[in-house]
Amino acid sequence: MEKASFQVNRQVLVKCHPNASYPVFLILLIFIFLSLISGTVSADSWSYFWENDALVGTDQHYTNGIGISWMSGELCGNGLGDFEQRYGNAMKELIDSVPQVELGPCNQVVGLKVSQMIVTPEDTWRRDRVVDDLPYAGYLSLIFFLNEWDDDSISQYRFSVGIVGPSSGAEITQTLYHRLTGNSPPRGWKYQLEDAWMVGVGYYSSRGYWEKPTDAGYTMNLSTSLGWDIGNFYTGATLGAMFRYGYNFPKNGASVEGFSLGGAGSEFIANTISGQYGWSFNLGAYINTAAYVYIIDSAKDYDIERDLIFTSHVIGMSLYINHIQVTFSLNGTTGLINDSFMVDGWGGLELTRLF
Repeated sequence: MEKASFQVNRQVLVKCHPNASYPVFLILLIFIFLSLISGTVSADSWSYFWENDALVGTDQHYTNGIGISWMSGELCGNGLGDFEQRYGNAMKELIDSVPQVELGPCNQVVGLKVSQMIVTPEDTWRRDRVVDDLPYAGYLSLIFFLNEWDDDSISQYRFSVGIVGPSSGAEITQTLYHRLTGNSPPRGWKYQLEDAWMVGVGYYSSRGYWEKPTDAGYTMNLSTSLGWDIGNFYTGATLGAMFRYGYNFPKNGASVEGFSLGGAGSEFIANTISGQYGWSFNLGAYINTAAYVYIIDSAKDYDIERDLIFTSHVIGMSLYINHIQVTFSLNGTTGLINDSFMVDGWGGLELTRLF
């Protein structure tokens, strides 16, 4: 069994981009991530997420996203580790230095997220460069964020650094995934975008707009959200709403939702539920503007044009069992290029452990 596994991995690595420094970069990134938090924090939550368009029967455009995120305890609380205190203070000082921004004294958490996203053209069987569709591209990012909340809203301030290109490891990830699932790997990764460093800042806010309990003991909740990103990977804005219907679900502003090309997944305020069980049905719709998208605007040799406005939507189900939250979602966007009204879809699974 070990020998067979080694042969598969060796075959994958040999066929991948010869200049990819992915193993070095990813190992360094994971080492920094774990060394910063290992043994020095009292985590409020850990989240693991996976998104893939195979869950809706396609294999194109945004095709896979994976990641892990950590979120601290409340910064005014007791029992914080040394790293949490230093990291939290640094983030608060940085955000407070921005004109017209003033954080409150409490009700804040900080976190880190490592994520990878993969983009491919629709036709992955072609061996030549597909110039009338999205290029092959991967994005590996590390996001630093601070969440602040009150009784009705949650806001997130985020800073990101990442890399697009062979060093993102997207080719290795997708090739290995296809081989493990018995599918032929895409044939055009040699034409992927070259290595380039990305940086960005962003802000998201979600506010509870309306809530009503029903006679049957269930609750309906509607929240609105807005946000923006500015960076050399993605610059854009989003505006939308999320409706939830369920039983005993946490009042967490429906999380920081919306559309972002900054990485998959979402960061929840880690609220436990009253009791041992809860659930919610989630339905969201958003309108988005894309002023700059690196994987489109940097592809000078491609006959594609970025759409300025597009829509996105999500439908999902969340289960809350003690301190564990599981969310399954089906997501979609209208096309990002060439005035396309075709909907790109993918499914997502997120597991959050609250402490």
